[in-house]
Amino acid sequence: MPSSHQAQQQQTQSLSSDTAKHRRRVRLAWLIASICVMAVIIIVLVALLVIKQQGVLTGGTTLSVLALVVGMVVSILTLLVNFFQWHSSTVATGEAAQPALQTAPLPYEQPVQINALATSSTMTATLEERPPEAQMVRQTSGLLMPDVKKGTEPPRSDWGEAPTAEHFYGRTHELATLQQWIEQERCRLIVIQGLGGVGKTALTLTLAQQVSPHFDMIFWRTLQNTPPLIDILTHFFQLWPDPMHPTIPQHIDAQIMLLINYLRRYRCLLVLDNFESVLQDGNNAGYYRDEYQGFGRLLELVGSTQHQSCLLLTSREKPRELARLEGKALAVRSLQLQGVAQREARNILSGEDLFGNDETWQRFTHLYSGNPLAMKLASEPLRELFHGDIAAFLAQSELIVGDMQELLDQQFQRSSPLEQEILYWLAIEREQTSLETLRSDIIRVIPAGIFIEALKSLRRRSLVESHNNAFFSLQAVIMEYITARLLHQIQQELHSETPQLFQSHALMKAESRDYLRRTQIKLLLEPLASYMHITFGPEESKRKWERLLDHWRFSTISNTGYGVGNILNLLIQTGGSLQGYNFSHLVIRQAFLQDVRLEDIDFSDTDLATCSFTESFGNILSLALSPDQTWLAAGTANGTIELWQLPAGTPLSSLTGHTDWIRTIAFSPDGRWLASGSDDQGIRLWDVASEQCIKIFQGQQGRIYSVTFSPDGTLLASGGDDQLVYLWDIASGQCLHTFAGHNELIRSVIFSPDSLLLISGSEGTNVIVWDLATREPVHNLQNTQGHIYSLALSSDGQTIASGSDKQIVRFWDVATGKYRNIATEPVSRIREVAFSPDGRQIAGGDENYAIRIWDVESGHNLAILEGHRNRIRAIVYSADGSLIVSGGDDQAIRIWDVKHRQCIMTLQGHSSWVYAVAASPDGRVLAGNGENLTVKFWEIASKRCLNSVDKHKSWIYSMAFSPDGSTFATGCDDHMVGFWNVHDNYSLRKLTNQGGRVRAVAFSPNSKLLASVGDDQEIHLWDVQTARHLYVLTGHHDRIRAVTFLNDTTLASGGNERDIFLWDLTTRHCSERLPGHKGKIQALAFDAQRNLLVSGGDDHDIFLWQLHQEHNNPIKTLSGHSDRIYSLAFSPDGSLLASGSEDHTIRLWDTSDWHCLHTLRGHTQRIRSVIFNPQDATLLSGSHDGTIKQWDAQSGNCLQTWQSDRPYERMNITGARGLNATQKAMLITLGAQENTEENQTKQTLM
Repeated sequence: MPSSHQAQQQQTQSLSSDTAKHRRRVRLAWLIASICVMAVIIIVLVALLVIKQQGVLTGGTTLSVLALVVGMVVSILTLLVNFFQWHSSTVATGEAAQPALQTAPLPYEQPVQINALATSSTMTATLEERPPEAQMVRQTSGLLMPDVKKGTEPPRSDWGEAPTAEHFYGRTHELATLQQWIEQERCRLIVIQGLGGVGKTALTLTLAQQVSPHFDMIFWRTLQNTPPLIDILTHFFQLWPDPMHPTIPQHIDAQIMLLINYLRRYRCLLVLDNFESVLQDGNNAGYYRDEYQGFGRLLELVGSTQHQSCLLLTSREKPRELARLEGKALAVRSLQLQGVAQREARNILSGEDLFGNDETWQRFTHLYSGNPLAMKLASEPLRELFHGDIAAFLAQSELIVGDMQELLDQQFQRSSPLEQEILYWLAIEREQTSLETLRSDIIRVIPAGIFIEALKSLRRRSLVESHNNAFFSLQAVIMEYITARLLHQIQQELHSETPQLFQSHALMKAESRDYLRRTQIKLLLEPLASYMHITFGPEESKRKWERLLDHWRFSTISNTGYGVGNILNLLIQTGGSLQGYNFSHLVIRQAFLQDVRLEDIDFSDTDLATCSFTESFGNILSLALSPDQTWLAAGTANGTIELWQLPAGTPLSSLTGHTDWIRTIAFSPDGRWLASGSDDQGIRLWDVASEQCIKIFQGQQGRIYSVTFSPDGTLLASGGDDQLVYLWDIASGQCLHTFAGHNELIRSVIFSPDSLLLISGSEGTNVIVWDLATREPVHNLQNTQGHIYSLALSSDGQTIASGSDKQIVRFWDVATGKYRNIATEPVSRIREVAFSPDGRQIAGGDENYAIRIWDVESGHNLAILEGHRNRIRAIVYSADGSLIVSGGDDQAIRIWDVKHRQCIMTLQGHSSWVYAVAASPDGRVLAGNGENLTVKFWEIASKRCLNSVDKHKSWIYSMAFSPDGSTFATGCDDHMVGFWNVHDNYSLRKLTNQGGRVRAVAFSPNSKLLASVGDDQEIHLWDVQTARHLYVLTGHHDRIRAVTFLNDTTLASGGNERDIFLWDLTTRHCSERLPGHKGKIQALAFDAQRNLLVSGGDDHDIFLWQLHQEHNNPIKTLSGHSDRIYSLAFSPDGSLLASGSEDHTIRLWDTSDWHCLHTLRGHTQRIRSVIFNPQDATLLSGSHDGTIKQWDAQSGNCLQTWQSDRPYERMNITGARGLNATQKAMLITLGAQENTEENQTKQTLM
């Protein structure tokens, strides 16, 4: 060691040398500045001289000279400024760096002696030969770094606790990015962040080995055991054989600056693995443990101070300092490391003896988010318990097990309570969730800053992924883990009746998208319901729920939680009866109550704001979206127009005025008006804002099937039963013109986008394109394959699409009239079609209850949207093409996400239509059906329900008792014919698929045969005793709607073809056809005593046929009904004929002279079925109003009425909050009761 005197002498010499250098730099600066000033002066003088010689008025040349002068002056000044910046930086660096290297310790610092001969106790590796650039003058970020002094060699690299590199797969992109940051962009600080086990250490080790030739030294340390920073720095300093500083200062900034001096002089790669170990648990991410704040200062100084080295961190959490240091153009970067792809996963697990196809491997990789360690840990139970079969492993529910559970537990427990709460909500939400949704999920008020900080903390911990527009989600493996943890915690809470998570989190959200709600039910509600049933049983579970409800009712806790809604959703999930439960004086959040029976439930003084209920509308016949997509309108079979506000789907109002089915609605182009057409023969114009009918267009006859606005909103076109197209002036309400040319009812009318053409399509076979100027047809497009049900026009007005009953969608070119089929696979009838706004796709609703989407150009089927449970009658695209809205006979409106092919919302209606009634031969039992897919059997005398059966999956259109009373038969919309054993309490004998919708069934007089007919255009004959299918009768070419036996060997049938077919069962051929009807035949009845057949249908008249006459014309026609006739029946003695009609009336006809004895009024909707009681000659009728009535045939009086309980019968909503007037009205329509002060006063007086 040199003496003190020598050291001082050397220091003095060094200072003298530095002073001389400083003076030379100052002189150089003044010299360059003087030269620049002189140059500027000379240029200006030359310019003035030129101007003086040319004259100031020589504009062009003068301006050119001035521009040249200004450019040269600016360039010189720029060079001068750059020089001074470089000069001051060099001087400052030289002055700052030298004292840092040799300044004595500060007075308050206690020096720590460095043992120059000390060696690291960890593993070291020989440094590879230094690259040539290490011998040259280095420049990084504008800072000139001195070369290593001659004779001063760096120490050997110290790889510390770095693991052994064995096999490394993939990560090509990540390695290339990191190498670019290190080698080309010379980044000073890099953080590789990711979940535990994702491969951060392996990637860093591979990276360090690849870039090691570019560094003088590699220094690797793991922080897993949380060593103090001073220990790490001491180890680093001890590696140097010729220390630049004899002692280590104790002050942290001085220690780090000493480190940076080394990092400036030498190019070093420092690696700190497992950096999250020095960060706090249970707090927001990025905060340091006590006594470890020095690591934060290390990152700040290393990241912000100029040097030529790189500090590389791996961490599960991103340190807080990175937020203000990093940037794409800065020398501090971070890399979020994701999981590996399927190919790399298979390579990593190649030695684990696992097998599966590509799809199975993809599912396995996705489940564990491509986390190598998670997949490795899952491989052991997969191999030992499932013999390596990945598919079998994925089929079981417990996928987070063993060491993987422990790994994720550690990650989760590091989070703060608010962060854990957010994680649970993200697991419930199941998909990318907005910041606003997450904040609204947590009921208590949390300041926005604290909430955002918690999300940022989760992001830094790699537990949450962020997406565009402030959306957040969980990786699949984290999702599985959090879901399992949530279930386990809630099970413990329910066991001890100390609900916390059960109160703070909704297990299922009524407001979630449909597909997400189904997932929430499957993953959360179903397991919890099963746990309660198995652990406590139904009775103890009920007592637990009641104790919790009573506790919350008299506390404020229920007002701030989801517990009550969770209980209600769990009770629904168990499938048990909710009758009599008391939910009064509570707050119920996120209860999904659609399609749930809530008879006698007490919801008085209860907040129901976020609950979802069944609504009171019936079948959906038509749909329309307002141009701005804020309103959804539906025309219903109830005769009302329902309005909802989107996107929430909130019911707004119900427009009343029509008295029958509303088959068509349309918004005006500006969204101000709504037009509607109905079976009541009326067209109405509604003001949407005031919800009032402002105009009625009169003159069109029959049902209205289509209305449409012209693009400028001044005209309205309509079409319907009378086969004419009407053109209306909206301002005056007058009909401007009628277009004749169709010979069938008109299903569709459409204006072209330029308002020059009007297109109409009939139920027959033709589409006509009309010129609105000349009012003459331009094209008459003939469809030779089936009836046309609907038309759609592309947005450019060039292509017409038609849906028909021949299982195809056809395109028509408007200009040429040419067509082509586009359906590339067999489907059922296409009842409704709609173009996407861009005209590239066409959607069609088929009678298999599915929506099919085709590519218009290729005709290929792109998607099938399934979810409806009955016929689809209406389809519309949203204006931006992102949504499809559909509705139909399942009394549901479904809103579909076109991109993801998922149903996101369902609006469910309810009505208790009665399609069929039947009476037992002994007259004691009445059978009737409703739209809840059940058949109920009542004892007529006492009105007592004897039994209820529900084996069918859709509407029951027809039913009958066999004449011997032993068998009951049903025909259903689900294509099934049912045989039921009357003497065994109506037990099901057999359900047999007929192949199409079954519209009518009839027994032979001897009870040996059953005939069934429907949409498959065939008559099926069945052996009643065995329920065996015998044979079919073919000859019809359209739907068959009615069938009746004339005797044991003859039957009659009728339907859409308008002729009655008489069949000889011995020859199995049609023996005669009876023409005469002008519309579809809906009903047949036969009086054996008179050999008289009667028929009725769409032409409103009853035809009487005397059989076995020489001529086959009707002998008489009975008129009186004003609408379709759906049912006919003779009294047992043949003296009366009853007819039930769509006009809501029943007529009784005296068969002696065929005059009308009585018109029975009392039903409020169409009558679908009438029968006489075989014993007492009373009449029974079933209607779409949900009632069955018994009538005295002689007086015409109603004797009694049957009505099944509505879904919300006697549900108490007195004082209920969170419901608008429309919602309350719907609930009351479905049976709910509200005891207002007025009602209570009336009850008191009574």
